Amino acid sequence: NWTNVLKPADYDGTRALQFAYDDPSVMLAATQGTSGGFGPPSAQTKRKPATVYKTTDEGKTWTEIKIPPFPGRVALAVAMHTGGKRIYIVGNNIENGSGLYRSDDGGDNWQHMAGKDVRISNGQGAYSSGVYVDSQNPDVVYTMSTAMYRSTDGGATFEPFKGAPGGEDYHKLWIDPSNGNR
Repeated sequence: NWTNVLKPADYDGTRALQFAYDDPSVMLAATQGTSGGFGPPSAQTKRKPATVYKTTDEGKTWTEIKIPPFPGRVALAVAMHTGGKRIYIVGNNIENGSGLYRSDDGGDNWQHMAGKDVRISNGQGAYSSGVYVDSQNPDVVYTMSTAMYRSTDGGATFEPFKGAPGGEDYHKLWIDPSNGNR
């Protein structure tokens, strides 16, 4: 039997479920925020930010954690070998810069990463998003957009890794949990 253990009020459900491979009792789940659609906002448009919930007891109880004010979709990644402490979140560009933030304390505090590099964000206006962390090195991070980008310094800087910034349209990446080079 299935039991619904997380039903955020005023949201249709959650997405982007992630867990800490080295501490599976730690899991994160994000709601789908709304940016109000295309064009300028109207008086009838009710925008809802994405929200993130965290559990440290294998999903029995969930607590909302404070994240940057992302409109639309976000993606999450929990770095291995950090006890669930290092978390990456990517969404639309905010604060006149990238859409990538990193927490090194399990989501209590967030640092804006990649500076003003607007390539590092939700791709295609929140249509696609993704952030992935190397299975052996928590400083190697990948983001998805019209190209795939890689950072080897914990998200401070990025270089194109695969594809041309012209529409390759990447959506997913798999990294072998036992071998980050595979």
